[in-house]
Amino acid sequence: MGMELRPGSLVEHASWGRGKILALRQPNAEAFFPSLALDAGGSTRIVRLTSLALADVQSDPRLDHIGSKSPGAKAGVRTRRPLKRPEHDLDQAVAWFAEEYPGRFKDDRFLQDEVAPKRAAHQLFLDRLSGEGGTRLLTGGDGAEIGSVLTTIYQHTSIPSRFEATAAHEGLKDPAAAARLLESLLGFLASPGPAPFERLTSAVGALPSPAAGAKVLTWPNVTLLPFLADPSRFIAAKPEITKLAAARMGVDLLYSTAVRWETYDRVLDMSRRLLEKLAPMGATDYIDVQSFVWVTRKLS
Repeated sequence: MGMELRPGSLVEHASWGRGKILALRQPNAEAFFPSLALDAGGSTRIVRLTSLALADVQSDPRLDHIGSKSPGAKAGVRTRRPLKRPEHDLDQAVAWFAEEYPGRFKDDRFLQDEVAPKRAAHQLFLDRLSGEGGTRLLTGGDGAEIGSVLTTIYQHTSIPSRFEATAAHEGLKDPAAAARLLESLLGFLASPGPAPFERLTSAVGALPSPAAGAKVLTWPNVTLLPFLADPSRFIAAKPEITKLAAARMGVDLLYSTAVRWETYDRVLDMSRRLLEKLAPMGATDYIDVQSFVWVTRKLS
């Protein structure tokens, strides 16, 4: 069976499950295993070829794009650079958090400084834009009120930068654009997936252009709204700290500066795993997870 293995093959390992061969270094292989995302050693390992068996299927959404090559790349050359391991791994970040905040996720200082503004913004969405409230504003054509509430939500946290929040605020002055954004957001909340996410992204990108230098179509501006609408299912993606968390967990986000579902879906999967890791310390949803990722950036 070892003779059939080559770079790009999906394989099975007795302990780590399904993975993908990235390179062959006889008698070993460099392989990526999603099951090791939370392991301190990372998801990529050097293993004996004899410990691997060719998988029955050769397509898996968790693995299909790992180590992929861009169009025109030379055969056998990986164009995606390997993840740079940060100075501190996830376990060290967890230990730092526990020492910095003795009350863990119920610590008063943590709640006041990091969590409370996000929970307040979430409650504002529930009170004004979710369910019948949002539908009533849309059917009533009250785009100005929608824009006002969305602006408050954007400005309620420090997740979008000051420039990003300003760009959203300027764009939301257009009542029709604000209504389109809420409509696309409610559609994504009702049916998360590639097409609804693309519509949400397009609605943010279609906000009227603000002054030069303020960019509206960014990862925080797109993902903040589903996050604060339903933090039990969605998280905000702030690029640098999200990439740092991914590096600590050995997760390839297929990150690009362009906002796209393929990357956000991986961010959500990574966040689910991180919530499982943090739950014994009292984390309950992605507001807790995002706040943890934010404060532990100080270790980078």
